[in-house]
This record gives sequence, structure tokens and C-alpha cells, in this order.
Amino acid sequence: MNFQKRIVALVAVGSMVLPQVASTNEKTSVEEKVYSMYSCTLRPFNRSYVDVAVEEKRARKKVDNRCKKTEGQMSIFCSEEKAECTSVKVKIRE
Repeated sequence: MNFQKRIVALVAVGSMVLPQVASTNEKTSVEEKVYSMYSCTLRPFNRSYVDVAVEEKRARKKVDNRCKKTEGQMSIFCSEEKAECTSVKVKIRE
């Protein structure tokens, strides 16, 4: 699965979980809600690890754990501080 397909899949999974775990969110209409979530990436060597969560701290932790599963627990390339994170808004129609 290529990198873009992984991100789409992660956002899709996040959109199913968000209504259950998101706390304060803006409501744009009766039929649509907007949720904030974070997508974090680590890129050691030629590999990419991506994870998403409602909170940035949690997304960093998840991508760090995902990276360490493959690269090893002592990998200097896998750390929460080195993760590149972006805030993403997801609209869900109800």
C-alpha cells in the first residue's frame, strides 16, 4: 500500500472513532460536524510511519510505538520529538 493510501485509510479509521472520543468540537450545521485530529509521521531511512489521533501527544506516541516495532526499541530514529505532525480537520455528516 503506498503512502497516500495509508493516510486515506488512517483518516477513514479516525473518522469512525472520532465521534465517540472527541470532546469539544465546532458544529457547522445540523447535519455536519468538524473534528480536529493530528497526523504524525516519522521517516527513518526510506520508510514512513504514520498515525493519527485526536490529541497531538497521543498521535506522537502512537507513531513512535509503530516505528519502534519495526526499527527496534532502542532506535535513535524513532522518537516522539522527531515526529512531524499536522492538524487535520475532518468533517462528518450525520
